[in-house]
Amino acid sequence: MRLRSLLYRGMINVIKKDAFHAQRSTLNFMKIKNSFNPTIFFLLASSAFIMSFFMCGCSDSPGFRHDKEQHRITHIKTANTNVLFLTKLPPDSKNWPVFLSSSMHTGKSDSPPIESKIIAKIPTGGRIMGSPVIYKKRAYIGSMNGYLYCIEISGNPGILWRFKAGNKLTSTPGVDNEGNIYIGSQDKYFYAIDPEGSLKWKYKTGGPISSAVNFDIQGNLIIGSLDGYIYCISDKGKLQWKFRTGHTELEFTSTPAIDMEGNIYTGSDDGNIYALDKNGKLKWKLMLGKPVVSSPSIDKYGNIYVGCNDSNIYSISRNGEIRWKYKTGGVVESSPVIENKTENVFAGCADKNIYAIDFRGNKKWKYKTGGAVNSSGAIDRENNVYFGSEDGCVYSLSSSGKLRWKTKCGGVIIASPAIAVGVLVVGSEDGNIYVLGLNSPQRHGEHEDF
Repeated sequence: MRLRSLLYRGMINVIKKDAFHAQRSTLNFMKIKNSFNPTIFFLLASSAFIMSFFMCGCSDSPGFRHDKEQHRITHIKTANTNVLFLTKLPPDSKNWPVFLSSSMHTGKSDSPPIESKIIAKIPTGGRIMGSPVIYKKRAYIGSMNGYLYCIEISGNPGILWRFKAGNKLTSTPGVDNEGNIYIGSQDKYFYAIDPEGSLKWKYKTGGPISSAVNFDIQGNLIIGSLDGYIYCISDKGKLQWKFRTGHTELEFTSTPAIDMEGNIYTGSDDGNIYALDKNGKLKWKLMLGKPVVSSPSIDKYGNIYVGCNDSNIYSISRNGEIRWKYKTGGVVESSPVIENKTENVFAGCADKNIYAIDFRGNKKWKYKTGGAVNSSGAIDRENNVYFGSEDGCVYSLSSSGKLRWKTKCGGVIIASPAIAVGVLVVGSEDGNIYVLGLNSPQRHGEHEDF
């Protein structure tokens, strides 16, 4: 903001000077007919163009349109390039279609604050390890019993349908703009399911799938498999490319994050962070030394944040250089979530704490729960954060780290919550899906259509 302010003032000074020269030029024109000064004309035109650019709605990066109703990839032409704007930015109050809300894994929603009341407890018959997603009044979540559940979360929550995969479901699904659902299974297959719960297609990888699905800038599906590969699969089920990570034990659990240029970032159990271009070619890799189970997240500047089993939370530049690392008291499998306006990062830790760290690596606060926090967080419009803990509770903390509430569920929670329109959905190892919030989401007056 300071840089923009200085540039803005600089443009004002340029325009003032140009106006002065223009006034003199006008007087000269009145004295000398048919005179024309191309230099003055060029300066005035250039200043007007630059001034209009700085006064437009650009907030973080030139060329990106921050339209709250924009839910698809938008190409915005600038003077020098064709800039890509990734779906689900800025945050959406009604949907949470992928792990941690967006392709960049910010975990941010425009939802109003969530109330602590459990309004539904829905049994599945199997432990729940994966996280839910929310799209158009429905939540989708997999269970260890091999079923994907579609849950109505408005009005009177309950199961609408369930889809049987070939083995356990421990990964997090994703939903595209047409309502199709995608999820990987321990049977090595990646499934595409239509909005009514019927199979569209399935693609076999070389290993079980625990990684959550993400969408690239072309609408392809990005998924990691325990065979050590990252797969790019079209929405028709065709392989576009695959990239082999270096882990010798053939494991892959981190979920890839994708930036606004289509670059893909993921951790691996081989201790590396990998950066790939949109075509699956390696850009760089960075060795952190211990397994990276945490999934990366990306801030508005393109910096990457990730937890590591060496007990550090890392900030890495888009060029693959460590900006800083913050030492916690335990393994960090939780994926950091990001509040871009206040420039804070929130992450859980095996030491039972939830940490708040600013973009420069300074600790803002930490809050101790009653169990390890391997769940990743969610952030509402007022910057309250929500985490699950292995003590079986869901915690809501204010942006300053004060406890708003905690709600006891029936079992260990390692899955991450999803929030939308004043409702929180989370799964537990007791086999239940919990829906927290108000009895009727319509009480949040601006969302009567939910």
